[in-house]
Amino acid sequence: RYEHKAANGLREGTVIGRVLIAKLPAYEPLVMQAERIHGILVQVPLVQNDGQCDCLVWLIEALAALRAKGGDFSTIPEVTNGG
Repeated sequence: RYEHKAANGLREGTVIGRVLIAKLPAYEPLVMQAERIHGILVQVPLVQNDGQCDCLVWLIEALAALRAKGGDFSTIPEVTNGG
């Protein structure tokens, strides 16, 4: 299942990347934006012990779930595995 936890970018051997996928309104507090995104992401199933499903598959499904909500997320591009 999806787990929300803080990442320590200073930990040795850790690489963290950021990609801008949508711009959210400045009038909405960051905490509310994070809660809204979290509420969507926890709905995306995380399949384990299946060679066909990995973190890339989950990411693609998570982006699709966000995009499907429309509004601020409607600009998220459609991403496919291998393309």
